[in-house]
Amino acid sequence: MAVNRKAMDIARSNINSGFSLAESLAGHKTLLRLWHSKWPIGASKFGNLSAQAEELRAVSAEVTADVTAPIKARVTLT
Repeated sequence: MAVNRKAMDIARSNINSGFSLAESLAGHKTLLRLWHSKWPIGASKFGNLSAQAEELRAVSAEVTADVTAPIKARVTLT
């Protein structure tokens, strides 16, 4: 559930970001103006995706540790 919630939060954030980008793109008159105003987005979007992937990895690792802890404890006892 935690991984699914995190993935849904990330998807919601990316969808909202996409709509914001689409709104700002619709307001540009020329391709050159668009290019200059949106060039930094590539780097920031990549940084956001990287951070989101790290968040999802951290949640997945936590869930995996929680799930495997009882199994490890059982194996240690035998």
